[in-house]
Order: sequence, then structure tokens, then C-alpha cells
Amino acid sequence: MARRTRTLRKIAVVLAALLMTLPTVLATGTYPDASPVAERISDLFAVILYVALVIGVGVEIVLIWFLWRSKSIQHPPTGEEERGHARLEFAWTVVPALILITIAYLSVSTLEATDTLPEDGPDTIDVTVVGAQWIWRFEYPDGSTSSPDLYVAEGVNVRLTIRSVDVVHSFNVPSLGVKIDAIPNHDNKYWFRATAPGEYHMQCTAFCGISHAYMTGKVVVFPRTEGGALYGEDAAGVSGPSRGEENVPPGPEFTVELRESNCPGDKPWCIVPQEITVNEGDGVHLRVVHVGTNRVPHNLAIGAPYSFKTIDLDERGEETWLNFTASKTTTGATYICAIPGHATNGMTGTLVVNVRP
Repeated sequence: MARRTRTLRKIAVVLAALLMTLPTVLATGTYPDASPVAERISDLFAVILYVALVIGVGVEIVLIWFLWRSKSIQHPPTGEEERGHARLEFAWTVVPALILITIAYLSVSTLEATDTLPEDGPDTIDVTVVGAQWIWRFEYPDGSTSSPDLYVAEGVNVRLTIRSVDVVHSFNVPSLGVKIDAIPNHDNKYWFRATAPGEYHMQCTAFCGISHAYMTGKVVVFPRTEGGALYGEDAAGVSGPSRGEENVPPGPEFTVELRESNCPGDKPWCIVPQEITVNEGDGVHLRVVHVGTNRVPHNLAIGAPYSFKTIDLDERGEETWLNFTASKTTTGATYICAIPGHATNGMTGTLVVNVRP
């Protein structure tokens, strides 16, 4: 009886190991493939996964069969010793080698397809991706920007230059097959071509600080029209006086000045105030004012966990409002001017949302 119990326990352990593979199988297809890069990566993953499953399940079936067969053998006979088995040794050497060679070939061809950037052409654009704690900013060929979302047309080859201004981030858009690190003082290159309109989830996947989990956004892919723009918020139909929220409750108001002079510290430009502190649940109302040079645009972008951005203000004295509810506590959400180079010149600040006392 004890022997039978031990055998059943061994079989149970083997079955449990098989069940542990189910989450990996079920996880495939969580994000639908929407680019040739994603399709190549998914195809390679499927080949490796199912080959591994066939081998793993086959081994476990043989193991279970031997366990079950041996439970009734009290005194197994002593067999003749056999040295060497040429056919068996040939099989367990050649078959794994062929499997590894096949996987290596598929891996190299996939890397070549994903890492080779498209050539210049009417259907190719260059976008710079800038990661900062804790927000993404995108710089387009005409000098315009967007943050925290990227806007491109369907069917356009988008060549990415990815960099960071502070710590290591990782730019990840699963549906488009993009996952590449953003590293300070180093540019990484990658590309994608979205094959269907839609909004695709974007996430930083390298721990980058206390608000890492909120460093999110979307790649908004809009239908391409003949003669229409290939990128940008205007082409995607994003409009309105502010990227804030509607129906924000009453709460503290702040005047936020985007300055090019009279700044504290050693930077030539700044955002004043450099820190805004509110309580969780407050309705926050920011009056954003351009107090710099005419025809030098500025804006205000708030990073994770809020991810809002105002329209660009082009003229001195121009202003807009950014209203939102402080629904998440944070010890330091960064706000910046998202125009290229302006944050480096000092246009940064910190939003603190405390737990309501």
C-alpha cells in the first residue's frame, strides 16, 4: 500500500509539472499582432513553444508509464549488461542537434528582419522616443512633439531612435513587437509598421523609480488617407483646448509660468512653481502661461501617473488651463515642457499628491 501511495505521489508531481506549462500556452495571443515585426516574433515563439511542449510532454508520458509499470514489480529480474547502442546514441545526438540548428536559423532570420531598418522613402518616417521619469515624449520629423502618446498612420514604416534623459527605461509596445531599452547618452534603433488602425498599449518595462508602473501611454494608429499627414496629433484628429479632464471638482488653483529668464538655480529656463503639492482627491486647476519669447512654443506635460499635456503656446502672454483630479498619490510626478530640448534647459518640476489627512 505504501509503495502504491509513493507511486501515485510521483505521478501527481509529474502531472502538476505539466499543468504549470498551461499559463505559458494560454498567454500567447494576449496582445494581438499588429505589425510584421510582432508577427515574426510570435511565429518564432510559437515554434519554440510547441517543439518544447512536444518534447516535454513526451518525456513526461514515458516517465509516467515507467512509474506505473514499476509499481507491480517486486523483484525485477537482472538483465544482461549491454555496452553501447549505436542507433540510440545516434538518435539522441542528431535529433537534438537538428532541432537546435533549426531554431538557430529561425532566430537569426527573425533578428535580421526585425533589426534591419527600412530604407528612406515616402512611406518611411523617423521618430525620436525620449524617456524621462516618468513620461514618454515623441519628436516628429517636422519638429512637433506629443506626450505621452505616439500618433502615426497605418502602413507607415516608423524608424525609432530611442534614448533617455535620466535613467534606463524600456520602451515596450507588445502588439507592435517593440521592446527596446532607452539608455542615457546612447541611442538605440528599432522600427515598426502598424497594419491596422487602433490604440496599442505602451509601457516602460524596466524599473525606473517609484512611479515606474504609471509610465504608460498609447500608440494611436489612424487610417491613412491619400495626401494626408503620416504622423502627429493633428493628423490623428486630437483636438481641444487642453489634454486635461472634464467635470473636475473645485479645488486649488495654481498659475504655472513657462519662463526663459529670472529662474532659480543654474538653468536658463524654468517652470514656476517648481513644485506643486495637493491632496488626494483634490480637483487641480493649472493656469499655464507662456512668459517667454514670441514664436518660441512651450507647453506643460505631466508624467505618470497622470499623463496629461496642454496645447502648445506660441506667443508670450498666451495661456491655457489644465484641469484634472488628483486621484493617485505620488511623491514625485514630473512635469516638463515637452518641446525638444526645453526640459534640458530647465523646464521641469515636480507634482506631489499626498494622502488626504
